[in-house]
Amino acid sequence: MLISIVTSLIFFAPDAVSLPTSSIRLIDVRSEAGIDFEHYGERHRWCEIGPQVQGIATNEEIPQGLFEDPFEFANRHLIRMNGSGAAWIDVENDGDYDLYLVNGSGGPETTNAFYLNEGGVFIPQTKACGILEDGEGMAVSVADYNNDGFSDMMVMNFGDFILFHNNGDGTFRDVTAKAFPKGIDEIWYGTSSWGDFDGDGHLDVYVAGYVDLSENNGNEGLRFPMDFKGFPNYLYHNNGDGTFTDIAKEAGVQDGFRKTMQVLV
Repeated sequence: MLISIVTSLIFFAPDAVSLPTSSIRLIDVRSEAGIDFEHYGERHRWCEIGPQVQGIATNEEIPQGLFEDPFEFANRHLIRMNGSGAAWIDVENDGDYDLYLVNGSGGPETTNAFYLNEGGVFIPQTKACGILEDGEGMAVSVADYNNDGFSDMMVMNFGDFILFHNNGDGTFRDVTAKAFPKGIDEIWYGTSSWGDFDGDGHLDVYVAGYVDLSENNGNEGLRFPMDFKGFPNYLYHNNGDGTFTDIAKEAGVQDGFRKTMQVLV
């Protein structure tokens, strides 16, 4: 059994030490496994703010003693504080589960990461596999959406999501534009979950909308997710030809403006 915890990544595996059957001991094997990943390593300082102070103290790029506008702080840091995700995926169908990690901070220095499992040793293969992604990530889900026997991935970001098609040779390609011909909304997405809701043999996907940073609830103080309005959710019906159509409203599952982070199908 392997357990992964994503903030900075810690890998645990059972120790070989003989222990009573009622006990479980785990040790960090991240280094031995070849995992070198840190999710948004910087730490930012929130302070308690009363009505007399309209600002947020932060320790990044702000002169000492000054305050950053709370809306600016939310736009710069709230996304990063919420984002991250991880998924196991057997890319090559070799029986060894590979690992994809989502980074919430975005940018060329903090991209998502893919590790190919070679007998328990994980080899960085992000660029070689065609899934180098530097968006402000929130989550990742795995499913064989086209029934070709190979697992594909959907990565959720602030501003968009990406559907990566598994080519069957250890590489992926971005098929978002083809799969969603009507386009996708530029919003803050939460997560996605797959399931065949109509029993036609094709996996559909339910996509969660999260926080709308352009619309707050009138609170002029500290900026948390509850201070903003939310986005609706989407149910994309798999048409069976590699494309999807949003039918959330017709199906009665749009569930608008609740700031959804997780979905269970």
